[in-house]
Amino acid sequence: MRAGNTQGPLGPLEPEVRSAESAFLEAIRRYTTPATRNVMLGDATITTQETFDANGVARMFGRVVSGLDGWGPGDVTITNNEDIRRVFVKFATHTGEYTMTGHFSLQFHVLLYYMPDQRVVDCQKDLSRVIDEAKSGEAQLAEDSDSIISGGVRGPGEGDLSEMELFERLYRDDSLVERLESKLEGAMSERLRQLADEKRRLFAELDGLLTETYQTVPVLIDDARLVTGEEGCLCTFDVERESGGVRSPMPDTIDGRTLDVMLGRIREVRRALEPHGRPTP
Repeated sequence: MRAGNTQGPLGPLEPEVRSAESAFLEAIRRYTTPATRNVMLGDATITTQETFDANGVARMFGRVVSGLDGWGPGDVTITNNEDIRRVFVKFATHTGEYTMTGHFSLQFHVLLYYMPDQRVVDCQKDLSRVIDEAKSGEAQLAEDSDSIISGGVRGPGEGDLSEMELFERLYRDDSLVERLESKLEGAMSERLRQLADEKRRLFAELDGLLTETYQTVPVLIDDARLVTGEEGCLCTFDVERESGGVRSPMPDTIDGRTLDVMLGRIREVRRALEPHGRPTP
């Protein structure tokens, strides 16, 4: 059951949950304050882009959780999807037959640019030259390959064969296919092999010159919006009841002493978050 609703047995926790959310949001605002960076577009234009330090958010989550007393800290994780990522951590505490789990998340989008480096332009020029030269060589190779296949499949004295006849003979004779593959491999010039290797090397070098920028908004969202990929952050506290190692339904009411302990645990989280929301002097 999610703590923070005014109704139900966890209703008395609602004010402290709201205070923890506010402290969490202030910390997120501080750690996602954007900084401007110079980046390069694919056409070599230099422009500026705002970003923030996602690893700084992860370190902040780690410091907050590791400093909590009475909570079992979890590992901070950053998902590595292509264009949307999430930094999150879960941590838990036990009070009698109840387990409370805290959850921090920040979801953000990733934009890729090139570093403002002359080497990007040089690689692009070299890649264009390699691709043009390779296209010319591959066109010649295609003509040679057609001749090799046609000549290898035709029998003595036979004229040109239709595509269907070529296919049927290749389909029936595996040894013929192997012989032709060997001839085709030999027909590929050493220069084409060199160009293929150079193209792979240049693409790899360009990948190494990419830089990531991150975008998010410091607003609280719910689980549904997190799952659909919206930018934002999440701070929640969920309570489960276990009896004999088996999850049990939540009761209609929870005794005051247990609620006081839960309130104290959430207050600990709020106090741990508060220093991170203060601006650096």
